[in-house]
Amino acid sequence: MINYSFSSEELAQITAHGLTPEKVIHQANILAGNNFHLQIKSPAKIGNGIVHPTEAEREHFISIFEKENSKYKFVKFVPASGAATRMFKSLIKVNKSFQKLTFDELAAISEKDEDFKKTLEFLQNILKFAFLKNIEIPKSNVIELLDFILWENGLNLAHLPKGLIAFHIYKDSINNPVEEHIRELKVIFPKNEKLNIHFTISQNHEKDFHKEFSKMLAVNPDISISYSFQHKSTDTIAIDSNLQIARDEHGRIIFRPSGHGALLRNLNELDADFVIIKNIDNVIHHDYLSKTIPYHKLLMGMIIEKQNYIFEKIEKIESVESESSFQLELDEIEKSIHLYIPSHLLNESWKVRKEFILNKLKRPIRVCGMVKNEGEPGGGPFWVADDDGTESLQIVELSQIDKDSEENKKLLKESTHFNPVDIVCSLKDKNGNKFELNEFVNENTGIITYKTIAAKPIKVLEMPGLWNGSMYFWNTFFVEIPLHNFNPVKEVNDLLKEKHQPKIKKADKSQP
Repeated sequence: MINYSFSSEELAQITAHGLTPEKVIHQANILAGNNFHLQIKSPAKIGNGIVHPTEAEREHFISIFEKENSKYKFVKFVPASGAATRMFKSLIKVNKSFQKLTFDELAAISEKDEDFKKTLEFLQNILKFAFLKNIEIPKSNVIELLDFILWENGLNLAHLPKGLIAFHIYKDSINNPVEEHIRELKVIFPKNEKLNIHFTISQNHEKDFHKEFSKMLAVNPDISISYSFQHKSTDTIAIDSNLQIARDEHGRIIFRPSGHGALLRNLNELDADFVIIKNIDNVIHHDYLSKTIPYHKLLMGMIIEKQNYIFEKIEKIESVESESSFQLELDEIEKSIHLYIPSHLLNESWKVRKEFILNKLKRPIRVCGMVKNEGEPGGGPFWVADDDGTESLQIVELSQIDKDSEENKKLLKESTHFNPVDIVCSLKDKNGNKFELNEFVNENTGIITYKTIAAKPIKVLEMPGLWNGSMYFWNTFFVEIPLHNFNPVKEVNDLLKEKHQPKIKKADKSQP
C-alpha cells in the first residue's frame, strides 16, 4: 500500500467532488496494484447459460408480458451523456489533415487510408443522412463542407450530444434517438396510461435536452420524461508512471468520469418495478420496429416469470422444516436458475445451506439479450469462478480477461455471443421494497485503461461497469435474440445501414 498526502487545496478539491481522502487513496492503490482480471471458466453458449427460446417459448413469454405488464411500473433507462465526437471521428481526421481538398484528391487518398475512404462514402451518400435533410449544403471543397457539418459556424454536429442528432427520415419528419426511444416505448406499451423514460445526460447539454424533452412532452402527454447527471462523487483519479496521483499543469488532481458503472447510482434512484436498459444510439427506423418489438416483450415476459418463480421459492424455502423438504426445493432450483451449493458447504448443516440459498435468491434480477457474435464489438457472456466456490453468469469485457493466458485465448475463440445492452432489470424484493443496488457490486471488477494527458501516460480507473461488476451479484439470465435487434450508430456511416434507412416499398405488380 502506498501512502499519499494532500494539501489543503487538494483536500478542498476532493471534498467538492463528494469524495474523501481515504477513498482517493484507495483508488490510487487499486491502480498501483490491481489488474481486475476475472477467472473465466467457459463461454456461455446455447444450452450452457444462454436460452434459445423455441417459437412456443417466445409466444409464452410474450403472452406473459401482454397479460401482466399493466400490474407493474416499467421505466426505460437510456444512458445518453455522450457527445457525437467519436461518431464523426473519420470526418474530423480528414477535416484536420488539409486546408483544402478536392473530391478527386479525397478519392485518391481513400484508396490507402480507411478514414478517407469512410469520408468519401459519407459524401457520396450525403443526401441519405437525416441531419442534412432540408439543409442547404455548401457546394465547395471537401474541407469547407466538413467545416460546415462539424463545427460551430455550421451545424456543429461534432459537439452535439448523440441523442439529439437526427438519425432517421420519415415522410413528415426527421427523428433523433430521443424521439425514437419514446416511439419504441409507445409501440411496446400501447395501452398504458403513463409511460416512463429516464435519460442520463451531460450537464453541458442540459439546455438542449430540456428543450427537446419539452417538445416531446407537448406532443406525448402520456409520457413521463426524467433525467439525471452522472454524480461527481463517482469520478475517479489516475496515477502516472511513478505511481503518483496524476495532476494537471496547475498541480490540481485530475478527476475523470469513471465510465458507465457510475450510472449505478442513477439507476438506484429510480422508482420502478422493472427497468429496461438500452443505449441511446441503439435505435431503429420505425419501418423495422415490427421485427424487434416481439423480442423486447419476450425479455420483459421472461423477467416477470423469473421473478414470480424466485419469490415463490423464497417463500417455500423459508417455510421448510426438514432437510428432505429443503433438498426437494434445492434440486429444482439448481435445474432452473443456476444456483447450487458450493463444495465447502456440502458438509454443513442443511440450515446453513438453506441460508446460503436464500441469500442467493434475495437479489436483483436481470434478463439480458445476447446476439451471435458476427464481428460487432461488445461484452461477452461467460461463466466466471466466484470467491464463494460457485460459478456465475457474467457479462465480461475484454479488458477483464488475461489475454496472455493460453487457456483464456482458447475460451475467447470459443465464445459465440456478445451483449448488445438490451437488458431488463427487476429492482424490488418480494415485499415491494427497493433493493440497495450498491450492496450487489463486485468492487474487484473495475476496469483499468491507459490514457495520455499533456503527452504524459496515465493509468485510469473506471468503476465496475453497470452491466459488468455493478450487477455482478444479481441473479442473471441470458437469452438469445436476433442480430437485427442490435443497431448501434458508433460512426456516422452506420446510418447508411438498412435498419436506419426508410424501407423501400415494393412496387405493386398488379397495377398496370
